[in-house]
Amino acid sequence: MAAKRYKLTQAAIDSVYTEGDQFSFKVGFMRNGVIVSPKSCPKITIADTDIVQTTNEKAQQYLELFKLPRGIDTGAPPPPNPVFVDVTGTEPTADVDLDPYFV
Repeated sequence: MAAKRYKLTQAAIDSVYTEGDQFSFKVGFMRNGVIVSPKSCPKITIADTDIVQTTNEKAQQYLELFKLPRGIDTGAPPPPNPVFVDVTGTEPTADVDLDPYFV
């Protein structure tokens, strides 16, 4: 699978989910033909301006559909959606390769 690159949307960067210019997340992925849930992924922390990349097709799908939990505070603004945007055609390099997290 070809590498795809993603960055956080401006709405995600501006949200309460980005703390100290960093964003932490977990993502599902495929390993040895088995889908591994985000719960089993180590926590990944990136700068809010980082471009991330992965060749893992399942991780690409998770990033494209990534949603943040709403939480229990009904008065809080809704989480940003989408969180990640595909920038494969516009960003030639990545700051963070996610594939080492999936071994």
